[in-house]
Amino acid sequence: MKRKKLFLIIALVAFLSTMTWAQRIELMPFAGYRTTGSLKVDSVGHSKFTIDDGLAFGVSLGFMTSPTTQVEFMWSQTNSQVSGTLIQPGMGRDIFFDVHTSQFHVNFIYLVPRYNSRVVPYLLAGLGLTYADPKGETNGETRFSFSIGGGLKIMANERLGFRFQGKWIPTYINTKSELWCDWWGFCYAIPISQYMSQGEFTGGIFFRF
Repeated sequence: MKRKKLFLIIALVAFLSTMTWAQRIELMPFAGYRTTGSLKVDSVGHSKFTIDDGLAFGVSLGFMTSPTTQVEFMWSQTNSQVSGTLIQPGMGRDIFFDVHTSQFHVNFIYLVPRYNSRVVPYLLAGLGLTYADPKGETNGETRFSFSIGGGLKIMANERLGFRFQGKWIPTYINTKSELWCDWWGFCYAIPISQYMSQGEFTGGIFFRF
């Protein structure tokens, strides 16, 4: 619940800033590929859990806040499977259930200045929430996630363009305690946050208003 409130506050601040300074609006449907994500676990019979790779698709709404900066709101989804790799070599894996994963991110984009060019590279950093909806009796879960990446915008004309993007997406899973000992032999239980990392490569057509 705290993460949801934090995300709503960040989204509200970003929205108000874009309403104050926005000069152009960009709407983009997109599709592409999201890579496999895995997490090592201490589970009886399994060494790690995996979310399979698959098609990623979604839509984004961006606001230019200056000639070189943009804030956008993005929704994307993938449909895949969750499986567990068996500890004993050669035994394969167990497929647990199908899962639909939705991401809601606020992205902050920096456009690298280029004189009179239709091809504009950019850097991206985003944060928000990831919701995993398993198909079965298990309840869905919402987790904090963020992204770092970049891409290219290619302008066809003043109102239409193409965008190609790649990004790294870590999603928070849980926090566990691990034992750490210093040089003098004193040991401490310290919290370690576990993240599942995925990559995403997409392309889309954006419309500028």
